[in-house]
Amino acid sequence: MFYKIARAIVLFLIRLWFRIEVRGRENLPKEGGYIVIANHQRLIDPIIVTEAVIVKLSIMAKKELFKYKFLGAAFSSLGAFPVDRGKGDMSAIETAENNLKNKEVLLIFPEGTRSKTGELLRFKNGGALVALETGADVLPVVIDYKNGARIFGKIVVSILPVIKNEELGNGEKSMHAMKNATRLMQSKVSDELEELRK
Repeated sequence: MFYKIARAIVLFLIRLWFRIEVRGRENLPKEGGYIVIANHQRLIDPIIVTEAVIVKLSIMAKKELFKYKFLGAAFSSLGAFPVDRGKGDMSAIETAENNLKNKEVLLIFPEGTRSKTGELLRFKNGGALVALETGADVLPVVIDYKNGARIFGKIVVSILPVIKNEELGNGEKSMHAMKNATRLMQSKVSDELEELRK
């Protein structure tokens, strides 16, 4: 109940403050159990992605956001769970895998942090690791802030075709396969971001 109320309020405000154009909704899978990857520039990115893909998201978020009990509880109620970045947090990976097995939709920002310049940062391997371990498909989503996230500015969100798990590694779970999968995901996001900015 809290999630539905909070989501409705937040999305109402976002729609009031920004002009959001979503492209590619025809690419949305018909059922859950997949991973959404997106570029990360602003704190509101998870909300923007939620607006675009419509479904409730399970969000892998940095543990610092859970530092305070009230905020931690609020984030948890909205579907977020903490990850200790840069330390091979296997408990977060296990949570992500369990959520996917339960047909939830998992949101990961592969850059690992927000880009201060808006340019795409190098992707970490976490998203590829979860995909290869679970056999989940990946849905790339690209966000472009046309006016630097200013109030009443335009935001374009492009939902790309699903990357089937077979394309990511064909069942292979080696470090080589993980790196190749990461490069593939980054190239899809990078190419679309470049197109949106032309």
